[in-house]
Amino acid sequence: MTIATINTHSTLTMKNLDREVQKPLPLPKRKQLKTTASLTPSRSLLPLHLFHFSSPLNSRNPATLQRTTHTRTEIFSSRNTHIINKIKDNKDNHVIFSFEFFTPRYPESATPKDDQSKINDNFISMVSRMASYNPSYCDITWRPISADMTVELASRMQYEVPVDTMMHLTCLGMSMKEIDKAIDMCREKGVRNIMALRGDPPNGKTRDDLSESKKGNLVYGSDLVKHIRSKHGDFFGLAVAGYPEAHPDYIPEGSVAPAQGFKKDLNYLKEKVEAGADFIVTQFFFDTSVFFKFVDDCRRCGIDCPIVPGILPIVTYESFKKMTTKCRTKVPKKICDEIDEIMKKDPKQLETYGVDLAVKMCKDILQHEIKALHFYTMNKEEPILKILQELGLV
Repeated sequence: MTIATINTHSTLTMKNLDREVQKPLPLPKRKQLKTTASLTPSRSLLPLHLFHFSSPLNSRNPATLQRTTHTRTEIFSSRNTHIINKIKDNKDNHVIFSFEFFTPRYPESATPKDDQSKINDNFISMVSRMASYNPSYCDITWRPISADMTVELASRMQYEVPVDTMMHLTCLGMSMKEIDKAIDMCREKGVRNIMALRGDPPNGKTRDDLSESKKGNLVYGSDLVKHIRSKHGDFFGLAVAGYPEAHPDYIPEGSVAPAQGFKKDLNYLKEKVEAGADFIVTQFFFDTSVFFKFVDDCRRCGIDCPIVPGILPIVTYESFKKMTTKCRTKVPKKICDEIDEIMKKDPKQLETYGVDLAVKMCKDILQHEIKALHFYTMNKEEPILKILQELGLV
């Protein structure tokens, strides 16, 4: 997003993966969210009471109150809450799910304001359609070059859609003034949840360049968490990214993270949680055993906050290769072989395969008594809807 904003402006940050908003899909007939009480868990990895989000559609209240404090107007809503509170308030152990969206891109050429408004409106329409499936919350990736627009879209998601919204915020390469402006805008616009991320460096810069010339700016995700907590207390709910295979920085190209690198990354994650993060959303993975081990390792080192698994459905071969290469995600040989076979015979079947694989992974996760699923949508509706239907969640 963390999609590691993945990692750049999401736990997934990928350039050029934005697509045009798709044509509206027919809304599904709503069903009661199912529990997994009938599933036989092989083990319990997480406290069950940590994994239920109340449906935003069941708690929507359009009534808002504006209160002026000094020179700032902060917007309050009876349904605007910290996402962590939804998790902790779980009583029924329902399966819950959430969506991540990329901020829309404008054409590289100068775009008239009316065209930008149309692109933004189309994006909000797409989020509204997907919000009708009852996600517990949605989040939107951060785009530093369009900071004002990102905050505005997050606010529109929160109050216009409406769906509880978490906005990604990265700190690497941003000045303290820019970071504080973004946070203050969130307060003014009524965005109460932030995913605090390090992010990717600006073009032409490396992380080492920016780290060595810190000059009082924030460099790490833990720095951003500490800064928000020190200046704003508990006003914001905060999430951070977790990496089941370790952060890409610790993974040699074409290999896996050495034990020392994995341990170092785990200790850093603990530092982010101790700095004030409420919960963790993970990078995507294609081997559920990797996620289960990651959760066990977190618990052993003292990380006891909720850990939400990130699921990336394979939709196109291009995006799959870009994402796995950028994030250095290990793809099991069996999956690689199956994808290669599909690409030889009938590439059009790849999306169907991706949906089936995601459903299988989700079922495995739910069977281990983990009640939360976070989907990296890539701004595509149909694959996510198919997965939710197969899981009986819509």
